[in-house]
Amino acid sequence: MKHFRSLFIVSLLLIGLLQGCTEESRELLMNDLSTHHTDELHAVQLEHSPYANDQPKDHQALAQKAKSITKTLEHVTDVYAVSLGNHVFIAPQVEHHIRFELKEFGERAEKKLDARLPSTTQLHFSTDQKAFQELKKLEKDVDEKKIGGSETHERLLEIQEYMKPL
Repeated sequence: MKHFRSLFIVSLLLIGLLQGCTEESRELLMNDLSTHHTDELHAVQLEHSPYANDQPKDHQALAQKAKSITKTLEHVTDVYAVSLGNHVFIAPQVEHHIRFELKEFGERAEKKLDARLPSTTQLHFSTDQKAFQELKKLEKDVDEKKIGGSETHERLLEIQEYMKPL
C-alpha cells in the first residue's frame, strides 16, 4: 500500500510538471503565431517611407507593361496593377472555370512576366479576389492623383497581406 501511495504521488508530480511545460509551450507558440498571423491586417508604420515625396502616377510604366502582358494570357478577363519603385503588384481576374487551376495559371503567368519584365522587377502576383478589388481601388486613386507615395506604399503593403502564395 505504501508503495502504491508513493507511486501515485510521483505520478501526480510528473503529470503536473508535464502540464506546466505544455502550458508554457502552448503560450510561447500562441505568442509567436500572433505576431506573424492575425485575422486583422498588421498596422504598418511608414513614418520614413522611401516614397514619401514621390508621386505614384510617375511610377506606373512598369505596371502598365505588366498589365499589357497579363491581358494577353488566355482566360484573363480583367487585370489591375500598381507599381512603386521596382515593385509591381498585379492581380488578374480569370474566367470562372479556371479558378480550379489557379496554381498552374499563376505559375505560367509569373514565368511569362518574369521573362518580359526587367530582371530587377519584384513581382507580386495574385489571383485572390480581395487583392484584385483592393488593387482596383488603388489603381483608380493613383490614376486620379488622390494619394501620395507614402499612402500608396502603405496600401501596397496591406494588399500584399491578401496575396496568397501560389
